[in-house]
Amino acid sequence: MDTGQTIIKSRGFELREEMQTLLEPQSLAGASLQDLMREMLCRLGEDPERDGLRDTPERMERSMEYLTEGYQEDPEEILLGAMFDVAYDEMVIVKDIEMFSLCEHHLLPFFGKVHVAYIPNGKVIGLSKVPRLVDVFARRLQVQERLTTQIAEAIENATRPQGVGVVVEARHLCMMMRGVEKQHSATITSSMLGAFRNKETRDEFLALVHPPHSAFWAWNVSALAFAGGATEQRGLSMRFGVRNQMTNSRESLDSVADSGARNGALSSALASMFRGRLCDVVLWNRTVTTFEKDQVIYDVGD
Repeated sequence: MDTGQTIIKSRGFELREEMQTLLEPQSLAGASLQDLMREMLCRLGEDPERDGLRDTPERMERSMEYLTEGYQEDPEEILLGAMFDVAYDEMVIVKDIEMFSLCEHHLLPFFGKVHVAYIPNGKVIGLSKVPRLVDVFARRLQVQERLTTQIAEAIENATRPQGVGVVVEARHLCMMMRGVEKQHSATITSSMLGAFRNKETRDEFLALVHPPHSAFWAWNVSALAFAGGATEQRGLSMRFGVRNQMTNSRESLDSVADSGARNGALSSALASMFRGRLCDVVLWNRTVTTFEKDQVIYDVGD
């Protein structure tokens, strides 16, 4: 084979390689997050070079690094860094911890409050470490259910307490600004481990998280009974609470107690008092009664 033929065949091989490279899908591994953001803006029909968007890819990169920095943190190291030997075996609660996270399904925020309780077993955690632990798991792509269990299990694994209880109350923008677009819906999840699986311990925790003076409150009303064919008359005390969904404010039930005591019909008294208001009435009496379009008594068990 002469030199000319060798050069032609070599060049043909190079051309085939170049063509194959052009036809193969381009890898995104070498693209920066800012490059990907600029491409996304273009695909959405925007001009990434216009004044308002010119620095957006850089801002977006810093934002995402902050909102997902929990991947770089070790929850056990945080807890073990502030562990103290203390002879205390009663419940410790850190409540109303603000929480912001990103839903892993739509990358939209969900936010709310976290309540954490544990019963020490010879060791207590520095109080500031509990909110830090919440942030470690919240600053990741999350679902609320997993976030709740991760917080509880991290405390259990690091400190070996008698029990751990975690309650998360959150609102999800993926349900509020898209999809079903429900503005007043909230999601509550809980994880109860060890001693918190005991009803008395769990009830104590939940009562301390939502004390009588809060938006979720309860008290006793004596000698009140349901009226109606499907419910039996009761002469026992019934424990119930009211939450106004529109204002989240406390509503007085003095008139309900008076009316119920005189009329012997709690249902009619409640219907009269709350007619026209968007509110939930919660009773611990295993009975469900509907009054108006927006008023429902929910069975929440004992």
